[in-house]
Amino acid sequence: MSSPWRPNIVSPAEAHRVRQKHADLVRRQMLTAFADQIKFLPNCCWKWLGGVTGGASVSYGYFIGAAHRWSYEKFVGPIPEGFDVHHKCEFKLCVNPTHLEALSPSDHMRLHARHRAQLRKYWLTAYLWVYAASQLLTEQNKKVEV
Repeated sequence: MSSPWRPNIVSPAEAHRVRQKHADLVRRQMLTAFADQIKFLPNCCWKWLGGVTGGASVSYGYFIGAAHRWSYEKFVGPIPEGFDVHHKCEFKLCVNPTHLEALSPSDHMRLHARHRAQLRKYWLTAYLWVYAASQLLTEQNKKVEV
């Protein structure tokens, strides 16, 4: 029995085992809390249901930031200094690590510029089809009125 003025002496191996057990417990709790904030969509995206401020945001202990960055760090690995995490699926609230990739800011901007150009082309084509259809309907209505 130890005396009140003399602490229990624990071997370094035992202390390491206790710290590791505690770290595993905290890690499990964090992953469970993270999974509770996800809705699994049919297209394989993991929709973040937690806090959203411009994008998905998460705060766990020491980490406060974007949920997709947290997901990437926990499931894929560290994000290189100065890199952005890109959503390959283009869904801003997705935290599925297979849909995320680390890109340099210049590559990330280039990718988004190309995507915006594709969207512009799509919307212009859709607008022209709608405009053509409305002109056709207008002409048909004029013929019916006469």
